Amino acid sequence: MQFSFSRFSYLVRLQVAANRRQYLLGIAALAGVLLAFMLFFMTNDDGLTYFNQQGVYAVGFFLSAGVFGSTFFKQLTAKSQRIQALMLPVSAPERLAVAVLFVLIIFPMVYTSVCLGCLWIMNYIDVHWFGRLNALYYMNDDLTSGYLIIYFYLQALLLLGAVWFRKYTFVKTAVMVCVVAIALTVFNEFLGKSVVNTVPETTKNEVMAKLSPAVQELNYNGSMPYLNMTFTARTLDGGKLKDEYYRVALPPAVKVTVATILILAPFFLWFTTLIKLREQQL
Repeated sequence: MQFSFSRFSYLVRLQVAANRRQYLLGIAALAGVLLAFMLFFMTNDDGLTYFNQQGVYAVGFFLSAGVFGSTFFKQLTAKSQRIQALMLPVSAPERLAVAVLFVLIIFPMVYTSVCLGCLWIMNYIDVHWFGRLNALYYMNDDLTSGYLIIYFYLQALLLLGAVWFRKYTFVKTAVMVCVVAIALTVFNEFLGKSVVNTVPETTKNEVMAKLSPAVQELNYNGSMPYLNMTFTARTLDGGKLKDEYYRVALPPAVKVTVATILILAPFFLWFTTLIKLREQQL
């Protein structure tokens, strides 16, 4: 069965109609939980600071996304609902497209609107009622793009877990996400240290001399996921040790190769999810 935009739009309308009440209750519950956490921070002496607002947005975003994404295909978990859902005249690509639309696009928009609306209300109260001059967070920081990139990978894992696991979907998907994150972090750290350890000592001394004659130590701090590495150069300044931080980028050819693999990873997960959906339709 080929992809049809008419069946896709029908499935979108069906998803909204079947879950309208649950979605509205979920939005209300989300707003209530966010307001409760914001009120908790407002009880502190500093009030609802910019940093606290930033934390509420990020933590709430990823936790609520985990619940929503991992349970999106809940109709495929129970046998009675699964048979009814699979009898619909729609193809696996259309099901996946609807899931990507809701999880990747609609959910972040809804969550951001709800969270920023709650932040505006509580910040107004914090500033005008309690006299605390706390700036309003409205995704105006350098971390927002990082949140979206992480979420781009996260939702691909969530959809795969939602299709792969039939029982205890949320718990198993959460464990899977944690295992994948830990494995990637450990391997990335191992890879970075292995590269540093292969550099001859004479080369390290030459690098230290080029940085500054006052450099006493050059320590490896870690690396961004397979893209660059950071080092700390400890210098002697007026009899006191001072740390300076440097970032070493990979060669352009290697960086492009690694970046291409990272970009294609979510599409591979979507493809795996698509195969799993087709298996369930057979």
